[in-house]
Amino acid sequence: MEPWDVVQATDPRLWSAVAAHAVLVWRLGAMAPALLGLGLSAVFWHLLGLDGSAWALAALALAVPLAVGQAATIRAGHRAEPDLALTTALWLGTAAVLWLVLPDGLELPLTAAAAGAGLHTALAQTVARLLVPAAPDPPVSGWTLLNSAFGYGSFIVFCLILPLFAPLLTVAGTRRQTWIIRLIGWAMRRVYQVTPTVAWRSAGALEVLEQPGVVVSNHEGMLDILSLACLPGRPRILLAKGWVFRNPVLALPARAAGALNVDDLDDEEYLGARIAAGPVGMAIFPEGRRSRDGALARFRPGAAVIARAQGLPLLPVAQAGSRLGIAPGSLWIRPTAIDSVVLPALPALADETNRAWMARVRATIAAARHAALVAGLGRAQPRLARAERFIGLPPGLRARCRNAESALIPALLTALAAADTEDERAPWLVVGAAGGAVPAVLQQFRPAASILVLPSDADEATACRFLGCRLVGEGRPGGDLPPRLGGLVLLPAGLRLGVDPAWLADRLPAPGLVVVPASAGESWATALNRSFGPQLPAGLIRLTSPAEAPACAR
Repeated sequence: MEPWDVVQATDPRLWSAVAAHAVLVWRLGAMAPALLGLGLSAVFWHLLGLDGSAWALAALALAVPLAVGQAATIRAGHRAEPDLALTTALWLGTAAVLWLVLPDGLELPLTAAAAGAGLHTALAQTVARLLVPAAPDPPVSGWTLLNSAFGYGSFIVFCLILPLFAPLLTVAGTRRQTWIIRLIGWAMRRVYQVTPTVAWRSAGALEVLEQPGVVVSNHEGMLDILSLACLPGRPRILLAKGWVFRNPVLALPARAAGALNVDDLDDEEYLGARIAAGPVGMAIFPEGRRSRDGALARFRPGAAVIARAQGLPLLPVAQAGSRLGIAPGSLWIRPTAIDSVVLPALPALADETNRAWMARVRATIAAARHAALVAGLGRAQPRLARAERFIGLPPGLRARCRNAESALIPALLTALAAADTEDERAPWLVVGAAGGAVPAVLQQFRPAASILVLPSDADEATACRFLGCRLVGEGRPGGDLPPRLGGLVLLPAGLRLGVDPAWLADRLPAPGLVVVPASAGESWATALNRSFGPQLPAGLIRLTSPAEAPACAR
């Protein structure tokens, strides 16, 4: 008797197994999605009155190739996404073993379920790679799954429903657009509220948003658009790129809100009074697009041209944390804490060019964004995102990272508050990585920078390689370090590696941040020609440049 003669294509046992593993096709290394998918499958089987023991054995058997494939990729130093060919072979091999060894009552349904899930997984992974060709994401947690479901779901619902209210607002007359924009802001605040581990808050000089002016904001992620819509004050329209109006979901609400397509504006419309005057103001992302690597890009002078033509100030808003939610190239909404910091108005100075004006605004936003990001990294949502990065590592390594984070992260965040805000792409060196906890924080803090790690042991090397960090040499002169570093973090476990401070003296410019154990502070300060800075928790100390602290405070 052939297996498919017993289990037909419409058998719910086959398709419940396939549906359970559909939850896992994007990233197979996450425990929470696995439990969620198998739990949904169990409920489905139970409602149909099918044999629960058969389902349990099927789930156990289908978990074996998942674990084997994940372990193989971790040992090879890659992320926990099993190779497509290896995964398919393991799935089909498991199906063949089940067919041969299980009793008659179970062999055929389990064979069909295993084979169907294997083929479905292979096909879904192929489609996922076509949709997102470069998929650098680590495995996702249950929080990310919930964020993505509730965030995208509520956003799409509001985008489809809000335009239906536009005809009802015709009675508002000239204030129709004002009410539409306020309604969109209310809806976007609801999107944040229903997304479980995405938090948004506004701070700073919020009263500034009540005055006329052109709002300018940095643009590090897709969630910046929602954040601008949520801000209090007078309603503002967004000057957007043409793709927004070609998007089937965004086009209708964008047009209803009066968003302007920058690709279609001529010079007269671009400088016209209707753009920034009246009860409705304007908001612009002067970088022109989302930052692809997380670094703050150059601010184009268009916002200054509009503000100067209208005799208005620029109203800077610093956004921090949105990139941690939706990074370019990814569709997942990960846990994050987003801060929108409203800064005092910046009018043009006498004889100041538009480019100089925008450079001054950029520097103001960069400083506020830096402070908000450092403060935000200690909140619960970014901590969840860091824990998610280690999904797929053995439990012992994950526990080591959690313990190290509890001990070291407060000290590291205190030190990062004094880091340079300009050179965001300069690489950082971490000596003794605390099981990977410190590189994980630095990747959130400086996404555009390479994180170089000199690990203190083999387990630490595995964790850092898993994070995508580059491992460097043994601390000898002439090692494989770049000529310039943005910062150094030397942990107590890294002292026994015997790194020579002279090896790094010429690679750390004055703005480069240096954090070392207090016990080695004097020798490192002498070698690097630096002074003692403030004492940090966990027995660490921040070294400062002589220009910053001419008197040593020992």
